[in-house]
Amino acid sequence: MTISKLSTALGAGSDIPTAGRFAQISSGGTRTTYTDGGITYEVRTFTSSGSLVVANSGVVDVLVVGGGGGGFTAAGSGGGGGFLYSPRSFLQAGTFTVSVGAGGATGTTRSVGGSSFIGANRNTASFAVSGGSNNWNSTLGATSGNGYTVTSGAGGAGAGGDSASGVGGVGLVSTITNTSVTYGTGGSVTIPVTKGANTGDGGDASGATATAGGSGVVIVRTIIGGSAAGVAASGGTETTYVADGTNGVNGKTYKVHSFTSSGSLTVNAAGFADILAVGGGAAGAGAMGGGGGAGGHNYATGVYLPAATHTVTVGAGSAGAATSGFIPGNPSAVGTIFIALGGGGAGYFKPAIGGGSGGGAGVGFSGGPFAGGSAFFSSMGNDGGGAIVSHGGGGGGAGSAGVTAVGSVAGNGGAGLSNSITGSAVTRAGGGGGGSRGGTVGAGGSGGGTAGTNNDTDATDATANTGSGGGASGYSSTAAGRGGNGGSGIVIIRYSID
Repeated sequence: MTISKLSTALGAGSDIPTAGRFAQISSGGTRTTYTDGGITYEVRTFTSSGSLVVANSGVVDVLVVGGGGGGFTAAGSGGGGGFLYSPRSFLQAGTFTVSVGAGGATGTTRSVGGSSFIGANRNTASFAVSGGSNNWNSTLGATSGNGYTVTSGAGGAGAGGDSASGVGGVGLVSTITNTSVTYGTGGSVTIPVTKGANTGDGGDASGATATAGGSGVVIVRTIIGGSAAGVAASGGTETTYVADGTNGVNGKTYKVHSFTSSGSLTVNAAGFADILAVGGGAAGAGAMGGGGGAGGHNYATGVYLPAATHTVTVGAGSAGAATSGFIPGNPSAVGTIFIALGGGGAGYFKPAIGGGSGGGAGVGFSGGPFAGGSAFFSSMGNDGGGAIVSHGGGGGGAGSAGVTAVGSVAGNGGAGLSNSITGSAVTRAGGGGGGSRGGTVGAGGSGGGTAGTNNDTDATDATANTGSGGGASGYSSTAAGRGGNGGSGIVIIRYSID
């Protein structure tokens, strides 16, 4: 069961909330909303057992009330159901079983109310309360939670019953639904009254007449609007979209900050956000060289953004030339919180170097074969392809490694990776294709990488703001073309605003 206090969850290394500091619930119970003090709450009320589906982890308030004990004919009234209120509790994303305890039946035998809990079973659930009891025993005092003789009121959630008056113990009040409701009142031995459903009240008993206990209830509340709901920020190009389930929680509205050049993000209300950063791509090498490596593609959910002004750096792609290589792209970053490495420089008559994705190698007229550069972190990219005489390797992409040249065919750039953080699926960070001397050039990787060229033709520059690698140039008997420039990177920040 992955529910706990927020402080405990964070201390244990649990996943922190995503796209807003409060949990996002996609289904379960009866959904209502209300606004109080500029904050909009979403309430999920379970009047019967069911499932709670948490789309994104975060903080919630939880109320659990057990079923009240049934009145015991000619014996004693029922105790109020157990009452548990747990504010600021942490829920992981997932589906949770919710059990709502039934009220104890009336009759001539003891009838205990059912337990209410969130979890697979009562014994392991993080949130669980027992139902109210009915225990006829004239020697016991009127302690909270139990029913007693015909002269004693049963215990309530808030206090014991009154043995002198026969009035049940008081329950406890909650305003979690924005309405003040008393739960878990103990049954009385005065005039029996039918108990309302989902109150957890104990059943009454008087002589030959008794009433059943009220059923329990489970209520989960989260925040979906207002300054407390998550990040409030400004900076970059600001857009919003409503998710359809493929690009976020269905029906949720997201705010997006896109940075295609360096700037600043001002966070007025701290919280958790999703971030995509792509480093600048590397240029392709000249003269039968390798394709440029794509910038690192770093995507994470649940990144905590403190209230401050954060410098956002968008890494530039490196510039290509006819007689050089090994020039890496530049990193992209959000302050010191989040970074994506620049692409690895392409090989020029030598092995390539590493980076976000590794550059493709280049051999030249003789020697080799040479290896492509390595991706420094596998979570950001892939290795570049190797080279043979006259044919360069492809630069690595975020989605796949660059291809090694073989025969008379230069290596293709590695594929980019798709992400829908802006609301639309966009592929970025493809590797550049290898150059060739008289053979087949390497194709650019999807997402903005460009192809290598043959003979002395200049390669095309990679697409801006994709972090893709530039294609390598070829070589003729007299001259080399210029390698294509690497594409600049991008930084995108997203969080839910409803």
